[in-house]
Amino acid sequence: MVIRDLGKATMPTSTFLHPAFAAVAVASALLPVVIHLLHRSRFRREPWAAMGFLFAANRRSARRIQLEQWLLLLTRIAVISGLGLAVARPFFPAAVLGALGRSRSHHVLLIDNSASMQIVDADGQPGAAGAAANDASRFGRAVELCESLIAAAPPGDGISMVSLAAPASAVIDHPAYDRRGVRDQLTRLSPTWQATDIAGGLGVALDIVRRGRADFPPGSQFVYVIGDQPASGWLGQSGDAAGSASAACQIAETASVVIVDPGHPNAANVAVTGLRTTSTLAGAELPIRFEADVSNFGNETVRDATLRLSLDDRIVHRVAIQPIAPGDTTTASANVIVSQAGPHTVSATVVSDAVDAFPRDNVRLLAIDVDDAVPILLVDAHPAPDALNGSAGYLAAALSPGTDRGEHRTFSPRRLSHRELPAEPLDDYAVVALCGVPSLETELWSRLEGFVAAGGGLLVFAGDGVNAADDNERGYRNGAGLLPCAWGETVGEARRTGESSAPAAADAIGFAADAFTHPVLADFTGRTDSSLFQARIERFNRVQLVREGAEVPLHYTDGSPALVLATHGRGSVAVMTTSADMSWTNLPARGDYVSLMVNLCVYLTRGRGASRTCQVGDEVRYPIPATASAFAPHVTGPDRGAHDARVLVNDGVYTAEFGPAEDAGVYTLTLGPQQTTFAVNLDPMESDTRPVNAEALREALECDASIVSADDLRKTILQRHRSSELGDRMLFAVLILLVAESWLAAKWGASR
Repeated sequence: MVIRDLGKATMPTSTFLHPAFAAVAVASALLPVVIHLLHRSRFRREPWAAMGFLFAANRRSARRIQLEQWLLLLTRIAVISGLGLAVARPFFPAAVLGALGRSRSHHVLLIDNSASMQIVDADGQPGAAGAAANDASRFGRAVELCESLIAAAPPGDGISMVSLAAPASAVIDHPAYDRRGVRDQLTRLSPTWQATDIAGGLGVALDIVRRGRADFPPGSQFVYVIGDQPASGWLGQSGDAAGSASAACQIAETASVVIVDPGHPNAANVAVTGLRTTSTLAGAELPIRFEADVSNFGNETVRDATLRLSLDDRIVHRVAIQPIAPGDTTTASANVIVSQAGPHTVSATVVSDAVDAFPRDNVRLLAIDVDDAVPILLVDAHPAPDALNGSAGYLAAALSPGTDRGEHRTFSPRRLSHRELPAEPLDDYAVVALCGVPSLETELWSRLEGFVAAGGGLLVFAGDGVNAADDNERGYRNGAGLLPCAWGETVGEARRTGESSAPAAADAIGFAADAFTHPVLADFTGRTDSSLFQARIERFNRVQLVREGAEVPLHYTDGSPALVLATHGRGSVAVMTTSADMSWTNLPARGDYVSLMVNLCVYLTRGRGASRTCQVGDEVRYPIPATASAFAPHVTGPDRGAHDARVLVNDGVYTAEFGPAEDAGVYTLTLGPQQTTFAVNLDPMESDTRPVNAEALREALECDASIVSADDLRKTILQRHRSSELGDRMLFAVLILLVAESWLAAKWGASR
């Protein structure tokens, strides 16, 4: 990449839209000379007395005739070369041909109005009134710079404008010539709490520049990136600038890319960039462990900071934080006991005496669902009155041991027949288990997809009642559906009715004792004596296809997949290729069947509450029961103001939707008597306000671009980067030369 100071850049003297035509024009200019020389070669000088007398008499007018011939020859050369050059469409910088008329240019202004642009730097220099009166923020300065560019642009120049707050969008998507209208749009643009989208903004600018090629010749379109130029926005977390670099280099093929260096120092900023729970389950009256990441993006070490944990606005814990060096992140953790089941909001706030230029990112929120016992729906293909009978009997017993003794329950399983499933509200459960159920209708698969996408879990078992063809068509859908795999052939023979134990079949297989890394099977790593590996599998379904992104953490001893896991939206799906009861395997009679099923259900509940934690700029979608859809939704935000909300239904799935969320904080959705809270956070990348390093950007980009300071841009950009196309002027000059050539040829030819 060529990075240069525009104030010292050298400008080309000329260029052509069609260089080949220009070369032909130069060659054609020699034709009159060649014709002249060929014409002269027809004559041979011979001494002759009479001609000598005439030559002596004409000697006095020879110089005049020679001058006339040279003028006529030069006129003809100019006509031919001028016509060819006009077809080649030359254009020149204004510094070379300013006297021939002013050029038209197209300026595309990319303005960063993301959250970090609200920082007021230590120098406190005031910005413009575009954001607020006497605004000293970075956004105010950006608006003031844009005002200077607009004022300096001649009336014939076009102005376009793009907002860089995610998702980037065009404020003015065409060359606008009404300066009052452009300034009005600039004044209406305001800083947001959204993240920076430099790559998206460059993509929008690329579309604008491509449409402008018909009206503006090469060299007369300029794209200005105006903002605080954070390294996270240009280089991202990986530091390779893939998205931004690709868009910038595509623009550079047609227009000049100018990155405006704001010149401000790195701001002191400490932020809470992550908050999560590491407990396997969030249960009432049980300790729940929370972890918070605290990052220091400033240049000084942060000392004596404290992390304050709050539950529903009530402080429940304070944790001292170790000193954080510049650029480092530390993790603080604490256990919190929630006494009341239901939805809650946890906040982590860092408190410090250090200077902080961006205090809005000192707090982070997390929405959690706390249950007395995690509700799980068991769908039974063969329901039976006895506890251990039916397809889901052993699974229900594994998930609720000690129920008869009055012990605390981690899970609360509920069994029902697959015929009752269509009428059951899925949103009341954390996990739905399909235990060998027969075909489900397409509408029911759609409801399950919405349930899992919102953070629910789905557990699917094979069994005699499963219709593989229907599940593949409606559930797998060639990899686009909810199931992570397609059913294949069934292998082995099922146990005969009434048998209490499995036959010792010579060809029976078991589970392979691999080196497990997945958390579902972490308890069995190195435990070759586990009863899991002593279980026999008499029958199972092979897997034909496994969706991209799915994983197979457990296999049978013949190498066939036993367990397939995948994510879908915010939730997860698990498929066991044998049965949940004793009809295909004796695993349910083994003690570690309980451990495996508990681990599976814990894994599948990890997305619970995830749909209630999001970021600024997100559209919030929350599944609701069909009964709640009768109420009009009301949403209040952190400012206590009302926000538009709606209830939508798609394939029988009801969702309440609002947004995009414009500010960080707690939002409350009210549907009749029910209230649900949502935690909205700033994008953590917006907290990293460290400016991009020019050398790092030079290595990342591979195209011609310019980095200039804001002051140099005001002084030189409009004078240095200008071009003027002269094709129409040259055609007019050729026409005048043609008339002159005809008149001169007639006048001087007749005189001789």
